[in-house]
Amino acid sequence: MYHMPWFVGAACLVAAFGAEAKPPEVWMCHTGLDELVGEDAEWEHVREHLDGVQFYIDALNGYSGETLEALAALTQEKDLTVSVELGGTLDFGPMDDTNGVWSAEHELGKMQGFLDAGGTIDYLNLDGPIRRLLYPSGHRQGFERIDDCVEQLLQYLERIREELPEVEFFLLTNFPNWGWKGDVSYHARGERRMDWGDYFPVLERVLTRAEAGDVPFKGVTVDNPYDYAIGERPSINLEDPSEIDWMGRIRDLQRHVMNLGYEFNMIINSETGGGESGEAFHERTLQYLELFHEGEPKPTRYIIQSWYVHPHRVVPETEAGTMTTVVRDALQWLEADE
Repeated sequence: MYHMPWFVGAACLVAAFGAEAKPPEVWMCHTGLDELVGEDAEWEHVREHLDGVQFYIDALNGYSGETLEALAALTQEKDLTVSVELGGTLDFGPMDDTNGVWSAEHELGKMQGFLDAGGTIDYLNLDGPIRRLLYPSGHRQGFERIDDCVEQLLQYLERIREELPEVEFFLLTNFPNWGWKGDVSYHARGERRMDWGDYFPVLERVLTRAEAGDVPFKGVTVDNPYDYAIGERPSINLEDPSEIDWMGRIRDLQRHVMNLGYEFNMIINSETGGGESGEAFHERTLQYLELFHEGEPKPTRYIIQSWYVHPHRVVPETEAGTMTTVVRDALQWLEADE
């Protein structure tokens, strides 16, 4: 396990738990962020108070050259942090010791248009890179050993860093589908009732190996929608999932990560709301933000994010049910709380 010098660890603890800690940043992520540079795009409050935007890599790759230039100019003009959510080690790539480099080349290609348009990418949020190699889609045979998955992930990080020397990395997990410290996953599938396995030793191995390999992660991102955090969604194998303290489990992961000196990003959204309407997404996402913000320590940032049917539209921020309306109200609530 990686251990920081005592003085670095103390500083990190002060930053994480102390009264002088910075308030959490707020980022926005949606498939339709090209709307931000459309004619008559109305999102004045969000534009002035938002800290960053996160693009889905396939959406970014699909934007026109003109749109990419406008987005690059916008992010620089407003000093918006730019993050890209992508896969990392890809499960449709070769399932051998070339996967890491192959995956990096594949995803670099998809980001090149934005870079050529003058854009800068500050962070890459790697969505489930270990899970993709252990349990690839399409009924393919995955890697058997976690250490082999980690090795390919390190090769991916190294290849990306060769091309983007300033970029930082986040490790993103779909937390309900993992067990934690021997306890069941949300759906309790499989012989161990942990779906993909116990995330605690996986996290330890990834962070430790990345530190030793000189391409460390900047932090950890958690995808755990509101409906799962409160045990409201039906579970496949748990009769009453609300009997388990899922929020406590997220908090335990958060404290562990921040105690080690890493940043912690919390994705805030609602699967139920995202399936019903923009208004329902708005209401339930704000409920989640208020609930999560009650606890300590505060996360490094909130990522208000939708991959659901709703909200359909990103702008305007004055129209009920749009993404920027949700983000505007979240920003105003956090500003009032601070």
